[in-house]
Amino acid sequence: MIESSEPTGEVQKLAAYFRQHPGALDEAPDSIARATGASIEVVRSLLQEPDHPGPSSGRHGGAAFQSALRDVVHGFDRLLRYPLLFIGVTTGFFLLAMWLIPGQASMAGRTGLQFTIREASMVGAFGMTLLLHLACYFRVGMVRYALMGGGLVAGVSYVLLTIQLLQQPRASSMSIWAILALLALGMILLGAFYAALGVGAALLGAYRRLRREERARRRRTRQELLQRLFEVEETLTRSEAEAPSQPRLTDLFQGVVRNIWAYATVAGFAWSLVLVIVSYFFPEMLAQSEGRRAPLWAPFVAIAISAGSMGTQIFLAYLTGRPFRAIATSVLFVAAGTLAYLLPVGEFGWRWLVQNQANLYMGVGLAVVTGLFAGLGAMVEERAYLARRRGQNAPEVLLAEMIELRRALNRGEQHRCVMVVDTARSSVMKSKSDPLVAEWSFRAYQEFLAEQVRNHNGRIHSTAGDGAVAAFDDAEEAFECARSIQTKIADFNANVNRLRDPFRLRIGIHCGLVSGELEEVQFAAVIDIAAHIEAASQVGGIAVTGTIAEQLPDHRFAELNETIDDQRVLLALNPTLDPEDEG
Repeated sequence: MIESSEPTGEVQKLAAYFRQHPGALDEAPDSIARATGASIEVVRSLLQEPDHPGPSSGRHGGAAFQSALRDVVHGFDRLLRYPLLFIGVTTGFFLLAMWLIPGQASMAGRTGLQFTIREASMVGAFGMTLLLHLACYFRVGMVRYALMGGGLVAGVSYVLLTIQLLQQPRASSMSIWAILALLALGMILLGAFYAALGVGAALLGAYRRLRREERARRRRTRQELLQRLFEVEETLTRSEAEAPSQPRLTDLFQGVVRNIWAYATVAGFAWSLVLVIVSYFFPEMLAQSEGRRAPLWAPFVAIAISAGSMGTQIFLAYLTGRPFRAIATSVLFVAAGTLAYLLPVGEFGWRWLVQNQANLYMGVGLAVVTGLFAGLGAMVEERAYLARRRGQNAPEVLLAEMIELRRALNRGEQHRCVMVVDTARSSVMKSKSDPLVAEWSFRAYQEFLAEQVRNHNGRIHSTAGDGAVAAFDDAEEAFECARSIQTKIADFNANVNRLRDPFRLRIGIHCGLVSGELEEVQFAAVIDIAAHIEAASQVGGIAVTGTIAEQLPDHRFAELNETIDDQRVLLALNPTLDPEDEG
Protein backbone atom coordinates (compact mmCIF):
# COMPACT_ATOMS: atom_id res chain seq x y z
CA MET A 1 0.00 0.00 0.00
CA ILE A 2 1.40 3.49 -0.91
CA GLU A 3 2.01 5.57 2.20
CA SER A 4 1.19 9.29 2.18
CA SER A 5 4.77 10.07 3.24
CA GLU A 6 6.19 8.85 -0.07
CA PRO A 7 7.20 11.65 -2.46
CA THR A 8 4.45 12.25 -4.99
CA GLY A 9 6.87 12.95 -7.83
CA GLU A 10 8.63 9.60 -7.40
CA VAL A 11 5.31 7.75 -7.37
CA GLN A 12 4.30 9.42 -10.63
CA LYS A 13 7.64 8.53 -12.21
CA LEU A 14 7.25 4.90 -11.17
CA ALA A 15 3.64 4.77 -12.45
CA ALA A 16 4.72 6.10 -15.86
CA TYR A 17 7.68 3.69 -15.96
CA PHE A 18 5.48 0.63 -15.16
CA ARG A 19 2.93 1.64 -17.80
CA GLN A 20 5.68 1.77 -20.42
CA HIS A 21 7.51 -1.32 -19.12
CA PRO A 22 4.98 -3.78 -17.64
CA GLY A 23 7.64 -6.50 -17.34
CA ALA A 24 9.72 -4.32 -15.01
CA LEU A 25 7.64 -5.50 -12.05
CA ASP A 26 9.86 -8.58 -11.88
CA GLU A 27 13.11 -6.60 -11.90
CA ALA A 28 15.24 -5.97 -8.82
CA PRO A 29 14.30 -2.84 -6.81
CA ASP A 30 17.75 -1.27 -7.26
CA SER A 31 17.50 -1.64 -11.04
CA ILE A 32 14.09 0.06 -11.07
CA ALA A 33 15.43 2.83 -8.80
CA ARG A 34 18.32 3.53 -11.18
CA ALA A 35 16.04 3.57 -14.23
CA THR A 36 13.47 5.94 -12.72
CA GLY A 37 15.56 8.05 -10.35
CA ALA A 38 13.33 7.09 -7.41
CA SER A 39 14.77 6.20 -4.02
CA ILE A 40 15.35 2.54 -3.28
CA GLU A 41 13.15 2.75 -0.14
CA VAL A 42 10.13 3.96 -2.11
CA VAL A 43 10.59 1.24 -4.75
CA ARG A 44 10.86 -1.47 -2.12
CA SER A 45 7.76 -0.28 -0.26
CA LEU A 46 5.75 -0.21 -3.50
CA LEU A 47 6.91 -3.64 -4.64
CA GLN A 48 6.24 -5.32 -1.31
CA GLU A 49 3.71 -8.12 -1.88
CA PRO A 50 0.55 -8.07 0.27
CA ASP A 51 -0.10 -10.90 2.64
CA HIS A 52 -2.40 -13.53 1.20
CA PRO A 53 -4.53 -15.56 3.55
CA GLY A 54 -3.78 -19.23 3.34
CA PRO A 55 -6.37 -21.89 2.75
CA SER A 56 -8.72 -22.59 5.60
CA SER A 57 -7.82 -25.47 7.81
CA GLY A 58 -11.20 -27.05 7.19
CA ARG A 59 -10.75 -27.08 3.44
CA HIS A 60 -7.18 -28.31 3.78
CA GLY A 61 -8.29 -31.02 6.15
CA GLY A 62 -11.08 -32.10 3.82
CA ALA A 63 -8.72 -32.30 0.87
CA ALA A 64 -6.22 -34.30 2.91
CA PHE A 65 -8.95 -36.72 4.00
CA GLN A 66 -10.13 -37.21 0.41
CA SER A 67 -6.56 -37.77 -0.75
CA ALA A 68 -5.96 -40.32 2.00
CA LEU A 69 -9.23 -42.07 1.16
CA ARG A 70 -8.26 -42.29 -2.52
CA ASP A 71 -4.89 -43.77 -1.52
CA VAL A 72 -6.64 -46.40 0.59
CA VAL A 73 -9.02 -47.32 -2.25
CA HIS A 74 -6.17 -47.55 -4.76
CA GLY A 75 -4.16 -49.70 -2.38
CA PHE A 76 -7.17 -51.97 -1.83
CA ASP A 77 -7.65 -52.30 -5.60
CA ARG A 78 -4.04 -53.40 -5.98
CA LEU A 79 -4.69 -56.19 -3.47
CA LEU A 80 -7.62 -57.37 -5.58
CA ARG A 81 -5.51 -58.19 -8.62
CA TYR A 82 -6.16 -61.86 -7.79
CA PRO A 83 -9.59 -61.89 -6.09
CA LEU A 84 -9.72 -65.57 -5.11
CA LEU A 85 -6.25 -65.35 -3.57
CA PHE A 86 -7.44 -62.34 -1.55
CA ILE A 87 -10.53 -64.27 -0.40
CA GLY A 88 -8.44 -67.29 0.57
CA VAL A 89 -5.82 -65.28 2.45
CA THR A 90 -8.34 -63.22 4.42
CA THR A 91 -10.30 -66.38 5.25
CA GLY A 92 -7.08 -67.96 6.50
CA PHE A 93 -6.36 -64.95 8.70
CA PHE A 94 -9.88 -65.21 10.13
CA LEU A 95 -9.40 -68.90 10.99
CA LEU A 96 -6.00 -68.14 12.48
CA ALA A 97 -7.54 -65.42 14.62
CA MET A 98 -10.17 -67.86 15.82
CA TRP A 99 -7.40 -70.25 16.82
CA LEU A 100 -5.43 -67.58 18.70
CA ILE A 101 -8.33 -65.87 20.48
CA PRO A 102 -8.34 -67.18 24.07
CA GLY A 103 -11.49 -68.81 25.30
CA GLN A 104 -13.16 -69.46 28.64
CA ALA A 105 -12.95 -65.80 29.71
CA SER A 106 -16.51 -64.69 30.33
CA MET A 107 -18.11 -61.44 31.25
CA ALA A 108 -19.35 -61.16 34.76
CA GLY A 109 -23.04 -61.73 35.29
CA ARG A 110 -23.63 -63.10 31.78
CA THR A 111 -27.34 -63.46 31.05
CA GLY A 112 -29.59 -63.66 28.01
CA LEU A 113 -27.92 -62.36 24.85
CA GLN A 114 -24.61 -61.48 26.47
CA PHE A 115 -21.56 -63.02 24.80
CA THR A 116 -18.30 -64.33 26.13
CA ILE A 117 -15.22 -62.38 25.14
CA ARG A 118 -14.29 -65.16 22.71
CA GLU A 119 -17.72 -65.15 21.09
CA ALA A 120 -17.73 -61.37 20.75
CA SER A 121 -14.24 -61.48 19.23
CA MET A 122 -15.33 -64.18 16.78
CA VAL A 123 -18.37 -62.15 15.73
CA GLY A 124 -16.23 -59.06 15.21
CA ALA A 125 -13.59 -60.93 13.21
CA PHE A 126 -16.27 -62.63 11.12
CA GLY A 127 -18.01 -59.32 10.42
CA MET A 128 -14.74 -57.64 9.39
CA THR A 129 -13.81 -60.54 7.11
CA LEU A 130 -17.26 -60.57 5.52
CA LEU A 131 -17.11 -56.81 4.88
CA LEU A 132 -13.69 -57.18 3.23
CA HIS A 133 -15.04 -59.97 1.01
CA LEU A 134 -18.13 -57.97 0.02
CA ALA A 135 -15.92 -54.96 -0.74
CA CYS A 136 -13.77 -57.24 -2.90
CA TYR A 137 -16.77 -58.48 -4.89
CA PHE A 138 -18.11 -54.93 -5.23
CA ARG A 139 -14.84 -53.54 -6.58
CA VAL A 140 -14.25 -56.48 -8.92
CA GLY A 141 -17.87 -56.54 -10.11
CA MET A 142 -17.86 -60.15 -11.37
CA VAL A 143 -20.43 -62.68 -10.20
CA ARG A 144 -18.26 -65.74 -10.83
CA TYR A 145 -15.83 -64.74 -8.09
CA ALA A 146 -18.69 -64.50 -5.59
CA LEU A 147 -19.94 -67.98 -6.56
CA MET A 148 -16.45 -69.48 -6.35
CA GLY A 149 -15.87 -67.66 -3.07
CA GLY A 150 -19.06 -69.16 -1.65
CA GLY A 151 -17.87 -72.64 -2.56
CA LEU A 152 -14.42 -71.94 -1.12
CA VAL A 153 -15.74 -70.65 2.22
CA ALA A 154 -18.25 -73.51 2.57
CA GLY A 155 -15.66 -76.15 1.68
CA VAL A 156 -12.98 -74.85 4.04
CA SER A 157 -15.50 -74.46 6.86
CA TYR A 158 -16.82 -77.99 6.34
CA VAL A 159 -13.34 -79.51 6.44
CA LEU A 160 -12.29 -77.67 9.59
CA LEU A 161 -15.54 -78.36 11.44
CA THR A 162 -15.37 -82.03 10.46
CA ILE A 163 -11.83 -82.29 11.87
CA GLN A 164 -12.93 -80.60 15.07
CA LEU A 165 -16.01 -82.84 15.29
CA LEU A 166 -14.01 -86.03 14.87
CA GLN A 167 -11.59 -85.00 17.64
CA GLN A 168 -14.37 -84.53 20.21
CA PRO A 169 -16.38 -87.28 21.95
CA ARG A 170 -19.91 -87.63 20.67
CA ALA A 171 -22.71 -86.88 23.09
CA SER A 172 -25.49 -87.60 20.57
CA SER A 173 -27.03 -90.95 19.68
CA MET A 174 -26.98 -90.05 15.97
CA SER A 175 -24.48 -91.81 13.78
CA ILE A 176 -21.41 -89.92 12.66
CA TRP A 177 -22.57 -90.12 9.05
CA ALA A 178 -25.90 -88.51 9.90
CA ILE A 179 -24.09 -85.73 11.73
CA LEU A 180 -21.73 -85.17 8.80
CA ALA A 181 -24.70 -85.12 6.42
CA LEU A 182 -26.45 -82.45 8.49
CA LEU A 183 -23.17 -80.55 8.73
CA ALA A 184 -22.83 -80.70 4.95
CA LEU A 185 -26.38 -79.38 4.62
CA GLY A 186 -25.54 -76.53 6.96
CA MET A 187 -22.41 -75.67 5.03
CA ILE A 188 -24.36 -75.72 1.76
CA LEU A 189 -26.81 -73.25 3.26
CA LEU A 190 -23.93 -71.15 4.60
CA GLY A 191 -22.21 -71.17 1.20
CA ALA A 192 -25.47 -70.28 -0.55
CA PHE A 193 -26.11 -67.38 1.83
CA TYR A 194 -22.54 -66.15 1.49
CA ALA A 195 -22.69 -66.47 -2.30
CA ALA A 196 -26.01 -64.59 -2.39
CA LEU A 197 -24.46 -61.69 -0.47
CA GLY A 198 -21.39 -61.78 -2.70
CA VAL A 199 -23.46 -61.89 -5.90
CA GLY A 200 -25.47 -58.92 -4.69
CA ALA A 201 -22.31 -56.94 -3.98
CA ALA A 202 -20.79 -57.92 -7.33
CA LEU A 203 -23.95 -56.89 -9.21
CA LEU A 204 -24.04 -53.54 -7.44
CA GLY A 205 -20.38 -53.00 -8.32
CA ALA A 206 -20.94 -53.97 -11.94
CA TYR A 207 -24.01 -51.73 -12.15
CA ARG A 208 -22.00 -48.84 -10.65
CA ARG A 209 -19.30 -49.33 -13.27
CA LEU A 210 -21.98 -49.51 -15.97
CA ARG A 211 -23.50 -46.20 -14.86
CA ARG A 212 -20.08 -44.56 -14.82
CA GLU A 213 -19.42 -45.75 -18.36
CA GLU A 214 -22.79 -44.40 -19.48
CA ARG A 215 -22.06 -41.02 -17.91
CA ALA A 216 -18.67 -41.00 -19.63
CA ARG A 217 -20.34 -41.74 -22.97
CA ARG A 218 -22.83 -38.93 -22.46
CA ARG A 219 -20.01 -36.51 -21.64
CA ARG A 220 -18.07 -37.23 -24.82
CA THR A 221 -17.29 -34.15 -26.86
CA ARG A 222 -18.36 -33.83 -30.47
CA GLN A 223 -14.76 -34.41 -31.50
CA GLU A 224 -14.71 -37.69 -29.59
CA LEU A 225 -18.07 -38.71 -31.06
CA LEU A 226 -16.81 -37.94 -34.57
CA GLN A 227 -13.60 -39.90 -33.97
CA ARG A 228 -15.56 -42.93 -32.79
CA LEU A 229 -17.99 -42.62 -35.71
CA PHE A 230 -15.15 -42.72 -38.22
CA GLU A 231 -13.62 -45.75 -36.49
CA VAL A 232 -16.93 -47.63 -36.62
CA GLU A 233 -17.54 -46.76 -40.27
CA GLU A 234 -14.02 -47.82 -41.24
CA THR A 235 -14.45 -51.12 -39.40
CA LEU A 236 -17.77 -51.77 -41.14
CA THR A 237 -16.15 -51.32 -44.56
CA ARG A 238 -13.52 -53.99 -43.92
CA SER A 239 -14.07 -57.46 -45.27
CA GLU A 240 -12.67 -59.32 -42.28
CA ALA A 241 -14.26 -62.60 -41.23
CA GLU A 242 -16.67 -62.22 -38.37
CA ALA A 243 -16.22 -64.27 -35.20
CA PRO A 244 -19.07 -66.72 -34.61
CA SER A 245 -21.82 -65.38 -32.41
CA GLN A 246 -22.93 -67.20 -29.28
CA PRO A 247 -26.56 -66.39 -28.52
CA ARG A 248 -27.47 -64.98 -25.15
CA LEU A 249 -29.72 -66.84 -22.73
CA THR A 250 -32.60 -64.48 -23.50
CA ASP A 251 -32.20 -65.26 -27.21
CA LEU A 252 -32.70 -68.97 -26.51
CA PHE A 253 -35.89 -68.37 -24.52
CA GLN A 254 -37.64 -65.76 -26.64
CA GLY A 255 -40.94 -67.61 -26.31
CA VAL A 256 -40.73 -67.42 -22.52
CA VAL A 257 -39.77 -63.74 -22.64
CA ARG A 258 -42.79 -62.89 -24.82
CA ASN A 259 -45.14 -64.62 -22.37
CA ILE A 260 -43.26 -63.94 -19.15
CA TRP A 261 -46.34 -63.05 -17.08
CA ALA A 262 -48.08 -66.33 -17.92
CA TYR A 263 -44.96 -68.39 -17.19
CA ALA A 264 -44.40 -66.61 -13.87
CA THR A 265 -47.99 -67.27 -12.79
CA VAL A 266 -47.97 -70.94 -13.77
CA ALA A 267 -44.48 -71.63 -12.36
CA GLY A 268 -45.16 -69.92 -9.03
CA PHE A 269 -48.43 -71.83 -8.54
CA ALA A 270 -46.84 -75.13 -9.63
CA TRP A 271 -43.91 -75.03 -7.19
CA SER A 272 -46.17 -74.16 -4.25
CA LEU A 273 -48.54 -76.94 -5.31
CA VAL A 274 -45.62 -79.39 -5.22
CA LEU A 275 -44.91 -78.43 -1.60
CA VAL A 276 -48.59 -78.75 -0.68
CA ILE A 277 -48.88 -82.22 -2.23
CA VAL A 278 -45.62 -83.53 -0.75
CA SER A 279 -46.56 -82.30 2.72
CA TYR A 280 -49.97 -83.98 2.37
CA PHE A 281 -48.54 -87.42 1.54
CA PHE A 282 -45.55 -87.08 3.87
CA PRO A 283 -46.71 -84.95 6.81
CA GLU A 284 -43.72 -86.08 8.84
CA MET A 285 -41.48 -84.21 6.37
CA LEU A 286 -42.39 -80.92 8.05
CA ALA A 287 -42.90 -82.57 11.49
CA GLN A 288 -46.61 -81.75 11.24
CA SER A 289 -47.87 -85.04 12.71
CA GLU A 290 -48.06 -85.19 16.49
CA GLY A 291 -45.47 -87.20 18.34
CA ARG A 292 -43.25 -87.75 15.33
CA ARG A 293 -39.89 -86.24 14.56
CA ALA A 294 -38.97 -85.17 11.04
CA PRO A 295 -36.80 -87.85 9.37
CA LEU A 296 -33.24 -87.12 8.26
CA TRP A 297 -34.20 -86.81 4.60
CA ALA A 298 -36.96 -84.24 5.28
CA PRO A 299 -34.82 -81.06 5.34
CA PHE A 300 -33.05 -82.14 2.15
CA VAL A 301 -36.39 -82.52 0.33
CA ALA A 302 -37.68 -79.19 1.68
CA ILE A 303 -34.48 -77.41 0.69
CA ALA A 304 -34.60 -79.03 -2.78
CA ILE A 305 -38.16 -77.76 -3.34
CA SER A 306 -37.27 -74.29 -2.05
CA ALA A 307 -34.12 -74.19 -4.17
CA GLY A 308 -36.03 -75.24 -7.28
CA SER A 309 -38.69 -72.60 -6.65
CA MET A 310 -36.11 -69.87 -5.99
CA GLY A 311 -34.07 -70.87 -9.03
CA THR A 312 -37.13 -70.71 -11.28
CA GLN A 313 -38.08 -67.33 -9.83
CA ILE A 314 -34.59 -65.91 -10.43
CA PHE A 315 -34.46 -67.39 -13.94
CA LEU A 316 -37.78 -65.85 -15.00
CA ALA A 317 -36.89 -62.49 -13.46
CA TYR A 318 -33.53 -62.56 -15.23
CA LEU A 319 -35.16 -63.17 -18.61
CA THR A 320 -37.10 -59.90 -18.38
CA GLY A 321 -33.82 -58.01 -18.83
CA ARG A 322 -34.71 -54.93 -16.75
CA PRO A 323 -34.95 -54.35 -12.96
CA PHE A 324 -38.55 -53.08 -12.81
CA ARG A 325 -39.91 -55.84 -15.02
CA ALA A 326 -37.87 -58.36 -13.05
CA ILE A 327 -39.33 -57.13 -9.75
CA ALA A 328 -42.87 -57.35 -11.15
CA THR A 329 -42.22 -60.87 -12.44
CA SER A 330 -40.77 -62.00 -9.11
CA VAL A 331 -43.68 -60.58 -7.08
CA LEU A 332 -46.19 -62.18 -9.49
CA PHE A 333 -44.40 -65.52 -9.02
CA VAL A 334 -44.82 -65.27 -5.23
CA ALA A 335 -48.43 -64.07 -5.48
CA ALA A 336 -49.34 -66.99 -7.76
CA GLY A 337 -47.67 -69.40 -5.34
CA THR A 338 -49.76 -68.01 -2.49
CA LEU A 339 -52.91 -69.15 -4.27
CA ALA A 340 -51.80 -72.78 -3.95
CA TYR A 341 -51.69 -72.43 -0.17
CA LEU A 342 -55.43 -71.63 -0.18
CA LEU A 343 -56.22 -75.18 -1.27
CA PRO A 344 -57.79 -77.11 1.64
CA VAL A 345 -55.18 -79.87 1.52
CA GLY A 346 -53.72 -81.20 4.75
CA GLU A 347 -52.68 -78.36 7.02
CA PHE A 348 -53.05 -75.76 4.28
CA GLY A 349 -56.04 -73.54 3.57
CA TRP A 350 -57.27 -70.09 4.46
CA ARG A 351 -56.58 -70.55 8.18
CA TRP A 352 -52.97 -71.57 7.50
CA LEU A 353 -52.54 -68.53 5.28
CA VAL A 354 -53.77 -66.19 8.02
CA GLN A 355 -51.50 -67.79 10.61
CA ASN A 356 -48.45 -67.46 8.34
CA GLN A 357 -49.10 -64.06 6.83
CA ALA A 358 -45.87 -62.70 8.35
CA ASN A 359 -43.93 -65.29 6.32
CA LEU A 360 -45.85 -64.24 3.22
CA TYR A 361 -44.87 -60.60 3.74
CA MET A 362 -41.25 -61.68 4.08
CA GLY A 363 -41.63 -63.67 0.86
CA VAL A 364 -42.87 -60.58 -1.00
CA GLY A 365 -39.96 -58.52 0.34
CA LEU A 366 -37.51 -61.22 -0.70
CA ALA A 367 -39.18 -61.31 -4.14
CA VAL A 368 -38.56 -57.59 -4.57
CA VAL A 369 -34.88 -57.96 -3.67
CA THR A 370 -34.52 -61.06 -5.86
CA GLY A 371 -36.15 -59.33 -8.83
CA LEU A 372 -34.00 -56.23 -8.41
CA PHE A 373 -30.73 -58.13 -8.45
CA ALA A 374 -31.88 -60.46 -11.24
CA GLY A 375 -32.75 -57.44 -13.37
CA LEU A 376 -29.41 -55.78 -12.61
CA GLY A 377 -27.66 -59.01 -13.54
CA ALA A 378 -29.51 -59.12 -16.86
CA MET A 379 -28.52 -55.52 -17.65
CA VAL A 380 -24.88 -56.17 -16.81
CA GLU A 381 -24.83 -59.38 -18.87
CA GLU A 382 -26.41 -57.62 -21.85
CA ARG A 383 -23.79 -54.85 -21.82
CA ALA A 384 -21.01 -57.42 -21.44
CA TYR A 385 -22.41 -59.38 -24.40
CA LEU A 386 -22.54 -56.25 -26.56
CA ALA A 387 -18.99 -55.37 -25.52
CA ARG A 388 -17.79 -58.83 -26.54
CA ARG A 389 -19.58 -58.61 -29.89
CA ARG A 390 -18.20 -55.12 -30.44
CA GLY A 391 -14.72 -56.45 -29.78
CA GLN A 392 -15.41 -59.13 -32.41
CA ASN A 393 -16.44 -56.40 -34.91
CA ALA A 394 -19.93 -57.86 -35.19
CA PRO A 395 -21.65 -55.91 -38.01
CA GLU A 396 -25.05 -55.68 -36.30
CA VAL A 397 -23.52 -54.24 -33.12
CA LEU A 398 -21.30 -51.76 -34.99
CA LEU A 399 -24.23 -50.69 -37.17
CA ALA A 400 -26.35 -50.04 -34.08
CA GLU A 401 -23.51 -48.00 -32.56
CA MET A 402 -23.09 -46.02 -35.79
CA ILE A 403 -26.79 -45.13 -35.78
CA GLU A 404 -26.57 -44.09 -32.12
CA LEU A 405 -23.52 -41.90 -32.82
CA ARG A 406 -25.14 -40.19 -35.80
CA ARG A 407 -28.28 -39.51 -33.78
CA ALA A 408 -26.19 -38.00 -31.00
CA LEU A 409 -24.29 -35.82 -33.47
CA ASN A 410 -27.45 -34.69 -35.26
CA ARG A 411 -29.49 -34.18 -32.11
CA GLY A 412 -30.98 -30.68 -32.13
CA GLU A 413 -30.34 -30.18 -35.87
CA GLN A 414 -32.09 -26.94 -36.87
CA HIS A 415 -31.73 -23.61 -38.61
CA ARG A 416 -29.76 -20.92 -36.83
CA CYS A 417 -29.00 -17.30 -37.62
CA VAL A 418 -25.39 -16.49 -36.80
CA MET A 419 -23.97 -13.01 -36.25
CA VAL A 420 -20.19 -12.50 -36.34
CA VAL A 421 -18.78 -9.27 -34.87
CA ASP A 422 -15.17 -8.20 -35.42
CA THR A 423 -13.13 -5.16 -34.39
CA ALA A 424 -11.21 -3.33 -37.11
CA ARG A 425 -7.48 -2.74 -36.50
CA SER A 426 -7.63 -4.33 -33.04
CA SER A 427 -3.93 -5.19 -33.04
CA VAL A 428 -3.05 -1.52 -33.56
CA MET A 429 -5.40 -0.53 -30.72
CA LYS A 430 -3.60 -2.92 -28.35
CA SER A 431 -0.08 -2.01 -29.41
CA LYS A 432 -0.64 1.69 -28.70
CA SER A 433 -1.84 1.24 -25.11
CA ASP A 434 -0.93 -0.20 -21.74
CA PRO A 435 -1.55 -3.99 -21.80
CA LEU A 436 -3.65 -3.77 -18.63
CA VAL A 437 -5.76 -0.98 -20.08
CA ALA A 438 -6.23 -3.01 -23.25
CA GLU A 439 -7.21 -6.05 -21.21
CA TRP A 440 -9.80 -4.09 -19.22
CA SER A 441 -11.27 -2.34 -22.26
CA PHE A 442 -11.59 -5.46 -24.40
CA ARG A 443 -13.19 -7.33 -21.51
CA ALA A 444 -15.70 -4.50 -21.07
CA TYR A 445 -16.27 -4.63 -24.83
CA GLN A 446 -17.06 -8.35 -24.64
CA GLU A 447 -19.53 -7.67 -21.81
CA PHE A 448 -21.14 -4.98 -23.94
CA LEU A 449 -21.61 -7.43 -26.81
CA ALA A 450 -23.00 -10.11 -24.50
CA GLU A 451 -25.53 -7.69 -23.05
CA GLN A 452 -26.74 -6.63 -26.49
CA VAL A 453 -27.09 -10.25 -27.58
CA ARG A 454 -29.09 -11.16 -24.45
CA ASN A 455 -31.37 -8.18 -24.94
CA HIS A 456 -32.30 -9.57 -28.38
CA ASN A 457 -32.90 -13.18 -27.26
CA GLY A 458 -29.59 -14.43 -28.61
CA ARG A 459 -26.83 -16.63 -27.19
CA ILE A 460 -23.09 -16.13 -27.31
CA HIS A 461 -21.54 -19.11 -29.11
CA SER A 462 -17.89 -18.12 -28.75
CA THR A 463 -15.78 -15.08 -28.01
CA ALA A 464 -12.34 -13.79 -28.85
CA GLY A 465 -10.57 -10.61 -27.88
CA ASP A 466 -11.61 -8.94 -31.12
CA GLY A 467 -15.26 -9.99 -31.35
CA ALA A 468 -17.85 -12.67 -30.84
CA VAL A 469 -20.10 -15.20 -32.55
CA ALA A 470 -23.75 -15.16 -31.48
CA ALA A 471 -26.70 -17.34 -32.44
CA PHE A 472 -30.35 -16.32 -32.87
CA ASP A 473 -33.55 -18.19 -33.66
CA ASP A 474 -34.88 -15.36 -35.82
CA ALA A 475 -33.26 -13.27 -38.57
CA GLU A 476 -35.11 -10.13 -37.46
CA GLU A 477 -33.69 -10.40 -33.93
CA ALA A 478 -30.17 -10.98 -35.27
CA PHE A 479 -30.36 -7.95 -37.56
CA GLU A 480 -31.84 -5.68 -34.87
CA CYS A 481 -29.10 -6.78 -32.46
CA ALA A 482 -26.47 -5.88 -35.07
CA ARG A 483 -28.03 -2.41 -35.56
CA SER A 484 -28.17 -1.87 -31.80
CA ILE A 485 -24.48 -2.77 -31.47
CA GLN A 486 -23.42 -0.41 -34.28
CA THR A 487 -25.52 2.35 -32.72
CA LYS A 488 -24.50 2.00 -29.08
CA ILE A 489 -20.80 1.36 -29.68
CA ALA A 490 -20.36 5.13 -29.93
CA ASP A 491 -21.66 5.59 -26.38
CA PHE A 492 -19.41 2.73 -25.23
CA ASN A 493 -16.37 4.45 -26.79
CA ALA A 494 -17.26 7.74 -25.14
CA ASN A 495 -18.02 6.54 -21.61
CA VAL A 496 -16.43 3.11 -21.09
CA ASN A 497 -13.50 2.55 -23.44
CA ARG A 498 -10.12 3.50 -21.91
CA LEU A 499 -8.08 3.00 -25.08
CA ARG A 500 -6.89 5.89 -27.19
CA ASP A 501 -8.61 4.53 -30.29
CA PRO A 502 -12.35 3.79 -30.51
CA PHE A 503 -13.86 0.38 -31.24
CA ARG A 504 -14.98 0.26 -34.87
CA LEU A 505 -16.91 -2.86 -35.84
CA ARG A 506 -17.82 -4.99 -38.83
CA ILE A 507 -20.77 -7.37 -38.59
CA GLY A 508 -21.84 -10.28 -40.80
CA ILE A 509 -25.05 -12.33 -40.55
CA HIS A 510 -25.98 -15.64 -42.19
CA CYS A 511 -28.63 -18.28 -41.60
CA GLY A 512 -28.27 -22.02 -42.22
CA LEU A 513 -28.68 -25.58 -40.99
CA VAL A 514 -26.57 -26.67 -38.02
CA SER A 515 -26.05 -30.37 -37.24
CA GLY A 516 -26.41 -30.54 -33.46
CA GLU A 517 -26.43 -27.84 -30.85
CA LEU A 518 -24.48 -24.82 -32.08
CA GLU A 519 -22.95 -24.32 -28.63
CA GLU A 520 -21.29 -27.76 -28.92
CA VAL A 521 -20.26 -27.64 -32.58
CA GLN A 522 -16.60 -26.82 -33.20
CA PHE A 523 -17.12 -26.31 -36.93
CA ALA A 524 -20.25 -25.20 -38.80
CA ALA A 525 -20.49 -23.86 -42.33
CA VAL A 526 -22.98 -21.22 -41.20
CA ILE A 527 -20.34 -19.70 -38.88
CA ASP A 528 -17.64 -19.72 -41.55
CA ILE A 529 -19.91 -18.05 -44.10
CA ALA A 530 -21.00 -15.39 -41.59
CA ALA A 531 -17.32 -14.66 -40.83
CA HIS A 532 -16.49 -14.34 -44.55
CA ILE A 533 -19.49 -12.07 -45.05
CA GLU A 534 -18.38 -9.92 -42.12
CA ALA A 535 -14.99 -9.38 -43.77
CA ALA A 536 -16.75 -7.94 -46.82
CA SER A 537 -18.57 -5.31 -44.76
CA GLN A 538 -17.33 -1.77 -44.37
CA VAL A 539 -16.33 -0.49 -40.93
CA GLY A 540 -19.47 0.45 -39.05
CA GLY A 541 -21.63 -1.57 -41.43
CA ILE A 542 -23.64 -4.80 -41.53
CA ALA A 543 -23.33 -7.40 -44.28
CA VAL A 544 -25.95 -10.15 -44.74
CA THR A 545 -26.46 -13.02 -47.14
CA GLY A 546 -29.37 -13.30 -49.52
CA THR A 547 -30.97 -15.83 -47.18
CA ILE A 548 -31.11 -13.20 -44.44
CA ALA A 549 -32.23 -10.36 -46.73
CA GLU A 550 -35.19 -12.40 -47.96
CA GLN A 551 -36.42 -12.65 -44.37
CA LEU A 552 -36.16 -8.85 -43.86
CA PRO A 553 -38.50 -7.33 -46.44
CA ASP A 554 -38.90 -4.08 -44.45
CA HIS A 555 -35.20 -3.20 -44.57
CA ARG A 556 -33.13 -1.81 -47.44
CA PHE A 557 -29.95 -3.44 -48.74
CA ALA A 558 -27.45 -2.88 -51.53
CA GLU A 559 -26.23 -6.06 -53.22
CA LEU A 560 -22.54 -6.51 -54.06
CA ASN A 561 -21.49 -7.70 -57.49
CA GLU A 562 -19.46 -10.66 -56.23
CA THR A 563 -20.62 -13.68 -54.26
CA ILE A 564 -18.86 -15.17 -51.25
CA ASP A 565 -19.03 -18.93 -50.64
CA ASP A 566 -21.71 -19.08 -53.35
CA GLN A 567 -23.83 -16.68 -51.31
CA ARG A 568 -25.24 -13.33 -52.40
CA VAL A 569 -23.84 -10.53 -50.23
CA LEU A 570 -25.84 -7.44 -49.36
CA LEU A 571 -24.93 -4.36 -47.28
CA ALA A 572 -27.47 -2.77 -44.97
CA LEU A 573 -28.27 0.81 -45.98
CA ASN A 574 -29.38 1.59 -42.41
CA PRO A 575 -26.81 -0.18 -40.18
CA THR A 576 -27.76 1.90 -37.12
CA LEU A 577 -31.03 2.49 -35.32
CA ASP A 578 -33.11 5.54 -36.07
CA PRO A 579 -33.35 8.04 -33.20
CA GLU A 580 -36.97 7.09 -32.46
CA ASP A 581 -36.09 3.37 -32.52
CA GLU A 582 -33.11 3.89 -30.27
CA GLY A 583 -35.19 5.74 -27.73
